[in-house]
Amino acid sequence: MTTKKSKTRDLMRGLRTPAKPADPDAYTVDRGPLPRTVPRKPAEKGATATAGGPEPREFPRGVNKLGPSERFGLSIPGAGRLLMCKLKLLDPDFTDPAPENPRAQALLREDDPDIQALVASFEEQGQQQPALADRNPDTGRWEVIYGTRRRFAASIVDARRREEGGFPLIAWVPEEPGVLTPADRQTLAISENEDRTDLSSWEKGQLVAKLTEEGTLTDTAIAKLLRLSRNKLGGYRAMSEIPAEIVERLESPQLLTARGAERLAKLASEAGNYDTLLQRLPKAPERFASMPELLAAASPKKVEKGGLKTRGKQEIKAADGTTRFAVGRVRGAPGRLKIDAYGLDDDGIEAVLNALEKLAK
Repeated sequence: MTTKKSKTRDLMRGLRTPAKPADPDAYTVDRGPLPRTVPRKPAEKGATATAGGPEPREFPRGVNKLGPSERFGLSIPGAGRLLMCKLKLLDPDFTDPAPENPRAQALLREDDPDIQALVASFEEQGQQQPALADRNPDTGRWEVIYGTRRRFAASIVDARRREEGGFPLIAWVPEEPGVLTPADRQTLAISENEDRTDLSSWEKGQLVAKLTEEGTLTDTAIAKLLRLSRNKLGGYRAMSEIPAEIVERLESPQLLTARGAERLAKLASEAGNYDTLLQRLPKAPERFASMPELLAAASPKKVEKGGLKTRGKQEIKAADGTTRFAVGRVRGAPGRLKIDAYGLDDDGIEAVLNALEKLAK
């Protein structure tokens, strides 16, 4: 018969039993549970596929110098409380950008000079600044609240080092799941990006437009949240109207300046819309290394004019060398000209007629 005293003795014996030491040279990536309803990615090279999905990969201790036992109290701006976090090594394949993150993920490219510099830093020194991630209760995947550039860079390094075991994303995660509200997540995402000055002006414009459309904050509150001057919000809203397809043509979104955005808006107004500017740009994937280069390509082509001729035909050509007009004197009729026009649409014909009417007055 087991007595209460014997149970206590067995329990104390179990507490005194030393735990099996962890491998000091390896960490395990926390992939998190994946429900059956979530489509799983195929097992990456170097990972073992099992009935429950790919097994967690192990990373050498030297991959990143920060350890998973680290703890951190993160202040939530405006909430007046601390979020207690612990450090985890996450598999980049099992992370997603959080919907509250203001960064335009489509603009993250491996050939972006800023991304290339970040990747080089990761490869040489490891990830020095952790991201912040929170687990999605429905999918079990980790959502990166801030640090999506770090997530993107870690994914690149991870892919390059698969044969060596891969590369994890270091992230702070809440010690207690489910404590962050959507408002908390948005505030944290915005404040961290402002502290690191990572967001481009165009991305800030998108964020201003989004917060304005939601209608829950006044302009004063938006300016305070984003640490902007209130009188600059109009400029950021105008910048948000520039299509992402144009911003993507720059080598980095950081190249889109406020002055450049104003000139683009003026060109779009003169052309009728931004679609016309897109048609003027060379076909993708050519990208521009500076804002002046993009503006030059988006500007209307200047028509080349030759010198006056007393005999023969004078041709007026477009920048691509196509003849648009041929003007010649009529033999035996002093002061009389013959004008041939090529490739004019209805608008072009109307413009020519209007010009001739002005000349006749």
